[in-house]
Amino acid sequence: MVRRVPAFLLLLLCAGVTVGDDAPAFRSTSSRSGWTPESIAPKSGASIVSLRWVASLPSTEQIGSPIVAAGRVYVGARDGKVYCMNPDDGAVIWSFATSGPITATPVYHKGRLYVASTDGSLYYLHGMTGQLLRPPVYHGTSTEGSLVLVPAVPAGVPSTDMLIVTLGSPAYELRSYDAKDGT
Repeated sequence: MVRRVPAFLLLLLCAGVTVGDDAPAFRSTSSRSGWTPESIAPKSGASIVSLRWVASLPSTEQIGSPIVAAGRVYVGARDGKVYCMNPDDGAVIWSFATSGPITATPVYHKGRLYVASTDGSLYYLHGMTGQLLRPPVYHGTSTEGSLVLVPAVPAGVPSTDMLIVTLGSPAYELRSYDAKDGT
């Protein structure tokens, strides 16, 4: 019997998890450049890429891309859960259930994990424990894209970190929230 491995796990495993800089958002930073100054040097006689671990999540389909932050791996799934995993062995440390599939890649910032669900809510979680930090921000429509965190506030905007959410049907709009309190 051949066991299927979700594509994100293969990508994560092939890429390896380094002990360097975090990748707290899709493509590493809020600019989404995907660039890092770090390099991974192979051990003498070893191939450049080697399988470190394989983790099977209860969900049959993962949607968002995994992120790495604060020594953890975070990924959202179609089963409506976001999973926090150990980067050394792939073990699930905790999971948090929403009421709908998670199609957006979560964002990690200042100890918080931001998760947008297709249930129409934005969840603020404690990054280490998965505990809900505040009631979910209900925006009444599904999330269509990834969250964007803007830690360097543009000129003329009150001094706060902004979280930008792309909404789908029926709103089809962008919304900005305060990353600290959801207002």
